[in-house]
Amino acid sequence: MDPTEKGWIARFIEIRLDKLILKKYEGLSYEKELYKLLQPTGIIYGHPLQLPNNFIETKDFPIKERMEVILFEGLISANLYHNTTYKPTIHQLEECIADLNIFYDKLYPNLNKIKFFETKPKNNYERLEKIIRNRVEVKKEWNIGFWRGFFQNILLFIDIIVYLEDLKSGRKLNDDELQTISKKLQWNIIHLLSVVIKLSKKDANSQNNFFHFFIDSTNFGKEEKTEAINSFDESSIDKVFDFKYEPWDFLLKKSWEKILESYQQHETFEKVKENIEELIKKIEEEEYHDKILAEKI
Repeated sequence: MDPTEKGWIARFIEIRLDKLILKKYEGLSYEKELYKLLQPTGIIYGHPLQLPNNFIETKDFPIKERMEVILFEGLISANLYHNTTYKPTIHQLEECIADLNIFYDKLYPNLNKIKFFETKPKNNYERLEKIIRNRVEVKKEWNIGFWRGFFQNILLFIDIIVYLEDLKSGRKLNDDELQTISKKLQWNIIHLLSVVIKLSKKDANSQNNFFHFFIDSTNFGKEEKTEAINSFDESSIDKVFDFKYEPWDFLLKKSWEKILESYQQHETFEKVKENIEELIKKIEEEEYHDKILAEKI
């Protein structure tokens, strides 16, 4: 399978049918099952590593295409786990692909616009390829270092969280409702990153550059981006914990942990590492006294 060529989703589905069966975890919610599957892929913290169980080898894929296939699998698996479908048929996967086209038309209607020189996609497979290609934006200059890629891609996981909410509603959420949920989630991550970046002893220019990389990765308009940049000095951890929505609390908070852990691992100042560790503990303790977390989900 070559994800740089048209038709890769059809080939992906063929291989998936033969090589991947989702694991059922007794007693776990579908969100926790999904987290167990996706945590090793890297999508939760914006760095594409590999597909679940490495059922297709992706190490030689360009970073953009690797992220595309991992995002696609994350969305497919979200649908399947939500519907307790661990070994889908081709018909069920085709229905899922059709559903994802509808979902993205509501969430990001501009992703599928046809430019005057483009050929119209022939089917749902090609249509979704185009949407995912346009959704995963990898600017060459942003992937020079760890942080540029990190801040560029971490919001892709929010698509999966929003998709689960759409599924839970019976696909009844309209364009405005889905976009509002996505914006609120993005603001939540903005407040979290503001707090963490301000803990760093890096110079002010580095802090601002990191934050601007992240703001550029949102789907905010010009006014919202300006508001987000101006919010940097006002953000506090309380604003993060003020955000309480079901059913994505678990996945959202696990994404917080992974963002913090990634920042901590790449931070050279011990005091900053200690402060981040305190934030991670606060996230783990906030409303979670569930024994399943002790299993290191």
